Amino acid sequence: MNIPVVRPASVSDADRIARVHVQAWREAYAHLLPASFLAGLDVDAQAGRWRTVIADPQTDVLLVSIDDAVVGRASAGAGR
Repeated sequence: MNIPVVRPASVSDADRIARVHVQAWREAYAHLLPASFLAGLDVDAQAGRWRTVIADPQTDVLLVSIDDAVVGRASAGAGR
């Protein structure tokens, strides 16, 4: 049985978190947003944003993985 592992994210996880983030948007919003918009989501740009979020000491980012594959994330911090 593959058991999910939840742990604090590190900046080195940003690329993998960004891939999950973009894929989640593509699946969740496929019926609401234009396909061209979803196709244009940039994993590298998201990774840069995630590096900033993860490095922020006022924000907690958790990563969920199964067999070292990132399958989810959660973040919490000060309001914008």
